Amino acid sequence: MKTRKSALVFYLLFASFFCATAQTRIVKDSLLFSLSRTQLDSFYNKNGIPPFLLGLDYGVKAYKVIYRTLNYDSTPTIASGLIMIPESPEYCKLPISSYQHGTSVRKKDVPSRLSGNEKLITMAMASAGMVSCMPDYLGMGDGPGYHPYQNARTEAFSVIDIIRAAKEFCDTMKLGYSDQLFLVGYSQGGHATMAAHKMIQEQLSSEMKVTASAPMSGAYDMSGVQTVQLLKDTPYASPYYLPYLIFGNNPIYHFFTNANEILRSPYDVNLPPLMNGIANSNAINAKMNDTVKLIFRQEMLDSFHANPNHFFKVFLRDNDVYQWVPQSPMRMYYCTLDENVPYENTVVAYNYFKANGATQVDTVNSGALYHTPCAEPSLIRAKTWFDEKKDRKMEIAETHQNASAANSADGTLHLDIAGGRKPFTVSWDNNMTGTDLMGLAPGTYTYNIVDSNLCSKTGTVTISFTNAIAQLTKEQVSVYPNPTTNTITIFIGQNFEEGKSITVINTLGEEVKRWTTKNKVQTETVSDLAAGVYTLKIDKVFTQQFIKQ
Repeated sequence: MKTRKSALVFYLLFASFFCATAQTRIVKDSLLFSLSRTQLDSFYNKNGIPPFLLGLDYGVKAYKVIYRTLNYDSTPTIASGLIMIPESPEYCKLPISSYQHGTSVRKKDVPSRLSGNEKLITMAMASAGMVSCMPDYLGMGDGPGYHPYQNARTEAFSVIDIIRAAKEFCDTMKLGYSDQLFLVGYSQGGHATMAAHKMIQEQLSSEMKVTASAPMSGAYDMSGVQTVQLLKDTPYASPYYLPYLIFGNNPIYHFFTNANEILRSPYDVNLPPLMNGIANSNAINAKMNDTVKLIFRQEMLDSFHANPNHFFKVFLRDNDVYQWVPQSPMRMYYCTLDENVPYENTVVAYNYFKANGATQVDTVNSGALYHTPCAEPSLIRAKTWFDEKKDRKMEIAETHQNASAANSADGTLHLDIAGGRKPFTVSWDNNMTGTDLMGLAPGTYTYNIVDSNLCSKTGTVTISFTNAIAQLTKEQVSVYPNPTTNTITIFIGQNFEEGKSITVINTLGEEVKRWTTKNKVQTETVSDLAAGVYTLKIDKVFTQQFIKQ
């Protein structure tokens, strides 16, 4: 009977969460800063990150939001966070991303207060054309109470509700968003990312779906790998993690009424005053034993080892986040020298996923690095992976052959479409359709392209009649592959002359590459160019366009 009653309470709590999805989420929002694309480049350079690694396109505006969410017991509360949007994006429906930050023990050390450098990845995602979120987590920032550290349920609530708040914010700003959702987080953020992905898949599939997630260096196996790490007879790199777990989750799990029930002296007296959201990790570490299990009373340790249902084991099992099967693409990033969160957490999660039928899960070893240095290469790799999957602005490159004479109708044209979301509908002002037209007389032709997101792109193509320059431009020069990623091959069929300049011009009319003609067929590298449309100029003649992906 007790089990049935508990199940009913659990169902009602979850139902209150899911039925609340239509409520207004945002309590307050305020603009924190606005950076142009040029200012962003300068900002990343100052932080030692070459901007070309990040695929930046737009300036960024950052807003602090206070939004409604739920406590562990599903009672209403508020949380704070950061939402960043691109300035004047060129695509009508933007993907949404949420970045979950690593451990911070002080309430003020959170994204909405612009603390730390983790906002750099969210800024990059916004600049690349995403609506980008960063939840502070419950009990942090402007949220009431003390943060329940590594609590999977409240982490998931804070992520899901800032995503809902972001959609509401976009509606207010009349900024379109798509159904694409990307989740990424590092350290505690890796745990939070896994928890949010799990809850979305299992409980909210009719409302949202994760397009891809990238949990990084997270303690997914709290009751196994991470417990072994904490109970070693050797010093632990970040001792404050343990009291943060205990005191943060005590209001939920009721480990003790007085700290001396589980902690030995002097930790039962020295630690409680520091667990207030004001003291920093260094202050807590100074009062900790580096061999962290030694803060516990011996009878507490004995009971923990002997009792499979010990209250602290129940807490740890409750907050394991790997016992499910992701149905969306997931890449788990880790480093092999991680001294805080052993990479075996990733191994356990991956093995469970694969053993239970997951087909879209993989791991990425970011190197023999310690915990903090592992973050940057992991995050850059994850963003590159997201960029490959996300919807982005449509870019059009055209090639055409002019008509043979002023009164002839034998011209042709072809459009290459990069970006957008397939399938595309292509219509022309001459009532033709499709990307390939034939039988064209000299004139200007206007196209309109609509993708499956109902985003559109218009442009014109001019068909002339043949003269010497046009023959070189359209018939004698070929560029392939098109689109390309790393190299282009240039073929000059006739009128080849060695030593002529070949320049690559971007859409702003700027020269970004230069070579000279060497052979009728020559291959050149373009891997360092940003994604976009470029025009090839040979000597004084503008020839073919190509798309760099």
